[in-house]
Amino acid sequence: MRPDVPDVPRSEPCAEVNPHLWAHFCNVLGEIPTPALWSEAEVVQTLDQMDTARQAVETTLQRLALFFAPTYGKTTRPH
Repeated sequence: MRPDVPDVPRSEPCAEVNPHLWAHFCNVLGEIPTPALWSEAEVVQTLDQMDTARQAVETTLQRLALFFAPTYGKTTRPH
């Protein structure tokens, strides 16, 4: 779960002003980017965008599953 952030994220380097959020961000990315290049506001925006993208993919997969569910595993063979 993402750590708390202020109502208005700061423009200072996230690693300095919110180390818990920075650690979470690095964990989500699976790598450690250059800390000075990422402000708290940019980290929050990026995490929000990643969450929106994840939700869109999940919704699309659910819709595809519903669309193909009636025919999954069935083959059409002439009798």
